[in-house]
Amino acid sequence: MKKIQLTPYQSIFYYEWLANPSRSDYNIVSDNIISGELNRTKLFESFKNIINEHFVFRSFIVNHEDGIFWQKRESITEDKLKSLLVYHDQPLSNEDISKIVLDPFDLEKGIPARFHIIKVGDQQYRSILVFHHILVDGVSTQELWDKLSQYYNDIPYELPSYEEQAQL
Repeated sequence: MKKIQLTPYQSIFYYEWLANPSRSDYNIVSDNIISGELNRTKLFESFKNIINEHFVFRSFIVNHEDGIFWQKRESITEDKLKSLLVYHDQPLSNEDISKIVLDPFDLEKGIPARFHIIKVGDQQYRSILVFHHILVDGVSTQELWDKLSQYYNDIPYELPSYEEQAQL
């Protein structure tokens, strides 16, 4: 299985997690409203594409004597996807939302991400995406939303060229 060493920045998060695995203050939350008709099958497929496309989304951390590494898992299956992307057909209580947001991640066993879609009204949905900071930051969270939108809306995704990125 392929493995990649954690960056020094990621290593700091990992060591802090080791010191207190029940911490949730490194959970990054993206909480948005989706309006309109929702194709759940297409949404699940879009999330699956993103997870399978990004190495760290389907990896876990292993601590060896020669370093700390991201260890690649196999591509995500439908069964595993159902535990990562949860659909709620009715609004949740504030207590339930807090649990979703504050539940800590296990960086050595689980995927450090959770996706919840909550139906809050007629063609109104709340999406709560929770990531451990070792996985994403505020900038990459927006990039994930952009990519999810492109997959969901069947817009071909093209990585901008180096020159285009430099102009942004």
